[in-house]
Amino acid sequence: MSASPKQPNPTLDYYSGHADAYAARTQSDRNRYFVDEFTRGLPAGAAILDLGCGAGWAAVEFERRGYDAHAADGCPELVTIASTRLKRPARVMLFDELTENAAYDGIFANAVLHHLPKSAMPGVMKRIARALRPAGRLFASFKQGEGEHSDRLGRFYAYYTQEELQRLVWATPDLAFDRILRQEGLDFANEPQVFLGVLAHRPA
Repeated sequence: MSASPKQPNPTLDYYSGHADAYAARTQSDRNRYFVDEFTRGLPAGAAILDLGCGAGWAAVEFERRGYDAHAADGCPELVTIASTRLKRPARVMLFDELTENAAYDGIFANAVLHHLPKSAMPGVMKRIARALRPAGRLFASFKQGEGEHSDRLGRFYAYYTQEELQRLVWATPDLAFDRILRQEGLDFANEPQVFLGVLAHRPA
């Protein structure tokens, strides 16, 4: 999801080829817990970007709770599915195409930024911070671990420790670290994982 549209991207290709199966998944209590913690304290009607929205389950939940939900993903097939579920159509957008300034009260990036190589993360984090309004909140979740490699489905992952995620936020201008959430669960390959959820904010 980090490469330009002209470059091969096995991770995007996988989701493109399995969009229907991915969209049919039932979201776990882990993800609902992450949504609850992310939205805690957001103002009524807050503008939220579901970044890497997949089939749009989180954006649907944000709409249900009365938020102004925006959704974007790098996979056109998933964007098409998400758009059928949302009041506002989702848009096809890669991470390096996030160019908005102070547009959102919250950005929710669940289990998506870990598809980027670690070398690309500082630039993407700067884009995210810039897109947040003062006091805006960020949630991003990652698989716990070390190193970078593809899983048995061919999807690229960068794995993080809690300390790495803290340092990543601390190194991002205009972004302040809040806390780490931790949950266990199964990924799309039915492999057990520990998921680390980062909460941060743009100072007012």
